[in-house]
Amino acid sequence: MGCAPSSQLPAPSPQLPAPSSQAPSSSAVGGTGRKHFYVNENTGVQEIRQGHVVFNAHNQSIQDIHHVLPTHLRKSPVRLVRAEALLLWSNIKVFEEVAEHECEAVAYEEIPEEHWKAILVLSWRWDKPKRQSYEEGWSPMSDAQFQRLKQLVRHSRENAEVRFCWIDWCCVPQYSDDPMGEIMRSRLYYARSRVFTALPKIKTDAIKGMFKIMLLRAVSHLRKSDVRLSSFVVNEQPLEVFTAGVLERVVESSTLCGHDYFGRVWTLAERLARCSWEETLSQWISLELWMGMVLDAFVTTSENPK
Repeated sequence: MGCAPSSQLPAPSPQLPAPSSQAPSSSAVGGTGRKHFYVNENTGVQEIRQGHVVFNAHNQSIQDIHHVLPTHLRKSPVRLVRAEALLLWSNIKVFEEVAEHECEAVAYEEIPEEHWKAILVLSWRWDKPKRQSYEEGWSPMSDAQFQRLKQLVRHSRENAEVRFCWIDWCCVPQYSDDPMGEIMRSRLYYARSRVFTALPKIKTDAIKGMFKIMLLRAVSHLRKSDVRLSSFVVNEQPLEVFTAGVLERVVESSTLCGHDYFGRVWTLAERLARCSWEETLSQWISLELWMGMVLDAFVTTSENPK
């Protein structure tokens, strides 16, 4: 399915979005003997880094990849899915099913810096392996992953003026053409897009029985006034109390997240492409997803110590 030509791209925003009214994330305030930090009150979404890295400020390795791109890869179109269209889907669509009005097609060399400022790029673990032949409506993304993705897209539209998404399943030919061209230049998408988001596998109904009881006891213990293991204060709460609140929300959702995201070569390469951004982990993944990954690693190690 084709996409609208680049001439129909909406006019770029003339300036960066205004800074959030919240205090900067992970900013320390001294003077009281305790270290104060402020993070997004909604721990279900990632932090949004203010500002943008223009091409000439990127790491030299990224600039080198750009400069040695073959002519046909410079001139061939990059598909960008409209964020507003994705939010109306029931799950992510395969490349061959994305309608023309749901995306834009822009030659790589013609994408202006203003549009890189409006792109969210997804680094994720497929929940299911790709099927050998095309099947209408099928997606490797679980419903739980897609609901989390929509939450992240909404958050990025509101806080970073994101208007487009680049997701491999939607933006790289899966059954109609050779995907290698897009794979070769995809590192540039991960490097240059304004928002990078990591999405692990999500395991629902995964916290129960004795494991749930143990975690709830941990929540109760952390909230005790005599349990103060550090001098950190997060959002005006002792670190232990703040951690208890995040852990309790994860337990209530009964959700674990696949820690194997960090062990995949593909996702490692995608993260390494962000070498120019000086981002923190909280700007790639929400605190609740990260907590789910830590708990998943704990469970996996307990079940199989080797």
